Amino acid sequence: MPSCSYFPVTNCVHVEVIRSWRCAHVTFHPAQPTTLQVLDRSQQPVNPCPMWVSEEAWDNLASLDHLPAFKGLASSLESAAGDWELWFRHAEPETAELPREWETKCNELQRLLLVRSLRPDRVIFAAASYVGNALGRKFVEPPVLNLAETCADSTALSPLIFVLSPGVDPTDALRKLAAEKDMGSKLHIVALGQGQVRGAAALR
Repeated sequence: MPSCSYFPVTNCVHVEVIRSWRCAHVTFHPAQPTTLQVLDRSQQPVNPCPMWVSEEAWDNLASLDHLPAFKGLASSLESAAGDWELWFRHAEPETAELPREWETKCNELQRLLLVRSLRPDRVIFAAASYVGNALGRKFVEPPVLNLAETCADSTALSPLIFVLSPGVDPTDALRKLAAEKDMGSKLHIVALGQGQVRGAAALR
């Protein structure tokens, strides 16, 4: 039975790949380091492209090469170094065509592992694409906020709390909802900055 490799990727889920790899085991551990620790490099082939493949990336690729689905990956990097470098330097490698036969050999999850190995900066985009295609876009695209439905779930003891991102302001939507509910006169907006304590306290 081939040895198993562990690739911590992002704050996601535990995935066990058993179809094409038989014993490949990919685990995402948000609390653990995002590097693959190789204790013995004596049996590892020499990195054919040290100018652009880091030691960490080569550890990942050499470990993938032990899996049936990736057999020949290390030698491919040597024989098709130019093609792999073009893929590596692509702005969006997760969508670019893989070199030579690897484009047809790899499924989407295997492509994700290649991105993780060589371009970890693009993992979140590759993972989002994989989740979207496997489970549906609703799992990667934030839903449009329906403030009326959300408000219906709130109570005086369970108020709505808006955690805002830069550039997001729900004030207009809140004013519109208050007008629709004929509560515009009861809507008071107070900035909780310096000197606003009395105004906020008066709304109690």
